[in-house]
Amino acid sequence: MEAAAAGTPTVGFDVPGVRDSVRSGVTGVVATHRGRLSARLDACADETYRERLGRDAHAWAAEHHVASCSKRFLAVAQQALDRT
Repeated sequence: MEAAAAGTPTVGFDVPGVRDSVRSGVTGVVATHRGRLSARLDACADETYRERLGRDAHAWAAEHHVASCSKRFLAVAQQALDRT
């Protein structure tokens, strides 16, 4: 999300954390294995594509500021407490 906030698209592997913060093909690219990572990096060499990813990444990050994330977390935590 830090890269996205700076308008930088992310290229990474499909692992927890990355898969949650990167919308593949929208805010960056996510590869399922090593061979696919190379292809994803090659795609990002296209300046128009990379710039679009960066703009969309920046917009995506703007939706996830600390205050709204904290409120959502507290709501989920309260639901968990209410169930116990």
